[in-house]
Amino acid sequence: MKPVPIPRIEDMCKRFVSNFLSENLTSLPYDLSHAKDWKEGEDKLEEVTLKILETLRSVWRNPAFRSEFISTMNEGTYVNNIIVPLINACLFNNHFGESAFITTFERQSVASADRRGDGRVGRRPDIMFISKEDDKFYELMYAECSRVICTKQKEEDDDIKLWRECNDGLYWAQKSRRLEKEQFGIIGIQVAGCKLTLNVLIRDELEIHRYYKLHETEIPIRYSNDPSILADFIYTLLLFRNTLIVNMSLLRSAHDRRSNRNLDSSTVTSPPPNS
Repeated sequence: MKPVPIPRIEDMCKRFVSNFLSENLTSLPYDLSHAKDWKEGEDKLEEVTLKILETLRSVWRNPAFRSEFISTMNEGTYVNNIIVPLINACLFNNHFGESAFITTFERQSVASADRRGDGRVGRRPDIMFISKEDDKFYELMYAECSRVICTKQKEEDDDIKLWRECNDGLYWAQKSRRLEKEQFGIIGIQVAGCKLTLNVLIRDELEIHRYYKLHETEIPIRYSNDPSILADFIYTLLLFRNTLIVNMSLLRSAHDRRSNRNLDSSTVTSPPPNS
């Protein structure tokens, strides 16, 4: 009834356990900057791309994501079975160490709760990328997602919500670190149907928060014989990874802030206009 364990499989498990703690993880370089260049070599980016393509292959072959079922797919299924796996694949074999991680299930933003004050509940983004530095958690990426079928109102509401979350995250980071202006930023990813928009919020030399759209792409949740769609999607995810690497480097290189007196003078831009 029950076959015996396979010795070769058991040996593989033993090697995996013994090698796990001795893995040589490349540390994150310090003092990187956004200079319109890739911070990793082509071999590494090809490795990450293969991981993304493997994830997409699983999505394309999953009958639950066929066109006849798309209209009934809820937001949670879309986020947890497509969006989060693709983000994890994009961050495969990174330099961030064990103190950085992705959270889902609408975990409360500590940056939002702190900004609101008086014990008020913070916003709950669909996805966050969090890094622990010197016993403090920094929220470096927020994502807001819809169902595959997205209404215009949902897209507009999420756009404004994401902008607010990024402002909370930037204010929170600046409370304890002297972050480089025009460089360090908080990333915002909006998924509206099959459209993914990559944004970043930075603080300029005039203490004004500036919200920029870096790139917009189509999410190929089903097979397409047009490789340009796939290539543009891969480019967007690699751009997200590259931007995050620089922001993590800037955060770890920044000096501690001993006074918050300069924070109150900063100006927050208006929310994104409805389009």
